[in-house]
Amino acid sequence: MNMAPITGKFDAFGWATTEIDGNDMGQILAALDRVPLEPGRPTAVIAHTIKAKGISPLEGTVDSHYWKPKAEELAAAVRELDATVAALEQEAAK
Repeated sequence: MNMAPITGKFDAFGWATTEIDGNDMGQILAALDRVPLEPGRPTAVIAHTIKAKGISPLEGTVDSHYWKPKAEELAAAVRELDATVAALEQEAAK
């Protein structure tokens, strides 16, 4: 079932809404720091995400919901995620 436009639906029911990139921790934290968006109204943070972000063979696929990795696939996924974390840490240290 298509839920689009989900933000409009929350707005129609009186919620204060904001949309963010749910794969960006900076945006998540910034949105949570702004809650409540408007006093007296419930807040909805609509986080647009990509399934399995950071694991290239699965990114954006339905397969990520039921993936049963072989040992070498799991090791490759962990290496990829470790590289992403290292790059983020280097960027944060600047």
